[in-house]
Amino acid sequence: MPDKKDALAKSTPTAITVAQPFTLEDLCKVAQVQVDAMSFSELSTFIENGILCINANLLNIKEARIRLRPALVRIHDMCGGQGKRNDLTGGVTWTAVCSHLSLLGCKRTLDGLIKDAGLDNPSEALPVGREVLLLANGTDRPISHIAEVTAVHEKTNPSDDAKVDVAYKTKDETGKEIKVPVKGVRTIEVQTIKPVKLTVLKAGTLYILDDVEGGAEVLYEKGILTRTTTPSPAQLKAAEKVRREEEKKANTKAHGDRLVEAVAAVKGGLDLNDAATQFKVGRKEISSKLPKVTPVPKVKAVAKKKEATAAPKAEATPKPQAAKRHRGRTVPYITHVLGGKFFVFDKGEVEFSSRTVRSVEYNTLEEARANAKALNIQHGFGADAATV
Repeated sequence: MPDKKDALAKSTPTAITVAQPFTLEDLCKVAQVQVDAMSFSELSTFIENGILCINANLLNIKEARIRLRPALVRIHDMCGGQGKRNDLTGGVTWTAVCSHLSLLGCKRTLDGLIKDAGLDNPSEALPVGREVLLLANGTDRPISHIAEVTAVHEKTNPSDDAKVDVAYKTKDETGKEIKVPVKGVRTIEVQTIKPVKLTVLKAGTLYILDDVEGGAEVLYEKGILTRTTTPSPAQLKAAEKVRREEEKKANTKAHGDRLVEAVAAVKGGLDLNDAATQFKVGRKEISSKLPKVTPVPKVKAVAKKKEATAAPKAEATPKPQAAKRHRGRTVPYITHVLGGKFFVFDKGEVEFSSRTVRSVEYNTLEEARANAKALNIQHGFGADAATV
């Protein structure tokens, strides 16, 4: 089966034949009309050879950059050795050489060669007129100042620090503003102040104002910022809050309606648990709406003594002393008169010592006899009590 490339080549007339292989110069001379007249086979061959040509030139360019590297290092060293050579005249410096080479229109190539050689690039140094922050050094500059670069020092030794001259504004003792120059400041003692990047507003473009309601959308047109209908985050938050409150009110009302229906159903005879399940409310809620029923308390029968039938209480009498045993025997109570007063003793005790024996004193003899009689009856003695 014939090849597709050969078939297309036979069906398409060949207007221009490109020499193979061709150089980069030949590649650049191929015009659009020649490309339009090529067959598929010729186009494929042309592209393949073109890629090979570009790749070969890239390899040559890489090799050329390697060859230029030591030349740049040598001329840099020659410019940095002023006073040691006599073949440089007119004050040629490394900055002047780089400025001259940049005029060739290949600044990017020059910057790449300088970077590959590990040399300092004057174009990256602080330019004259650049605003910088002159840092405090703790001696003659106790504070930092906003300064302006007035001159850039040329390095005579590649290992030296880059230096610049700056000037900053301050006020003298009279309050007059003066400019203070500072010579030979190392670039490490200053900081570059990045210029403020201004935002360009394009007509018909939407912008977000992040300090208005968390991000308000506006449209810039004809020098005017117009608020769009797109809600801001703050508006969305407020709307969501209102929606939740309305939803809460609606749910509360619906719950109240179901509770009323559940209470009515329970009053109509529906079981409390069934009503709670059917209307989706709590049993305690239903119970709280039902009428309160006070339970009948259980009255415990308490026997009451009938005062009418109760026997009258005897007159209170002093509690008689318990019978004492004297030498293993129980003795009766007797009355005794001492010093015109009446006492009740255990019989046989008064004979021992009337001062140490305990007794009960009464005001009359009758009262003493009555109590002695009661005690003797209580202990089983005769009713008669002797009076000593």
